[in-house]
Amino acid sequence: MKNLIFTFLAALMLTAFAACGPKTPDHSKGDGDGHEESEGEGEDGHGHGAEESGASFKEGKGIKLSDEARKALDISVAEVTSRRLNPSVKVTAQIYRTAKEVGGSSERSGYAYASAFMDGHVAKLLKPGEAISITVPSTPSTTVGGILKKVDTSLVASTDKAEIIAEIPDAENRLKMGEFVTVTLPETAGSEEVVAVPFAAVLDTAAGKFAYVQNGDFLLRTPVKTGPTTDDFVEITDGLYEGDTIAVTGAESLYLIELRATKGGGHSH
Repeated sequence: MKNLIFTFLAALMLTAFAACGPKTPDHSKGDGDGHEESEGEGEDGHGHGAEESGASFKEGKGIKLSDEARKALDISVAEVTSRRLNPSVKVTAQIYRTAKEVGGSSERSGYAYASAFMDGHVAKLLKPGEAISITVPSTPSTTVGGILKKVDTSLVASTDKAEIIAEIPDAENRLKMGEFVTVTLPETAGSEEVVAVPFAAVLDTAAGKFAYVQNGDFLLRTPVKTGPTTDDFVEITDGLYEGDTIAVTGAESLYLIELRATKGGGHSH
């Protein structure tokens, strides 16, 4: 299936590149509402894409796909719902002090220490001293208990990220400097229902987190803010509402199409 998706995207990108070239106006196509232009060109001249490949992008409206393109890219949509989440938060942490090293006044020998960054609004719900579990990716992987040593929220206002420090018992000094471990933090959600979407529906990029929302015949990339997660679902704290229809699979493929249309063809807006 991945080979089919990559093949489709490659064909789409090549055709989209050709579609961004000069065109002879054809006033017989389209009704002016931007939904019927054969080459993805809107009335404002800012449309990009390739209708013949089954996908087109129009600024302000989003991506329009044919049924064949949806199938090839494995794009499916569903309504946003509320559900009860009782998640534990998992983050990847890196060992910065091994058990044999002499630590500072708050760091003890016989314990390794690992640091990780996570969403600030989730970190604010955690308390130092809480029990955590640490999974070490050995063969087979092993899980040990530890302590949440510190929660630093000083950068949340500017970056929305917080740093947590995990204290890990390691009498045999197995954990090495720079090694990565998975830290499972305590449950952070209450018992009430919250707006939540499948984890795969949220696209995490350098520019922020997004979901693709149904916008008429289009799928429009929309900023979202997230809360605690489970293995399958993530809470949405802003950007989506119950009843919205979103792409629950294929968000990365949609993003590639949009990037190619807005940047790859030499037209940035």
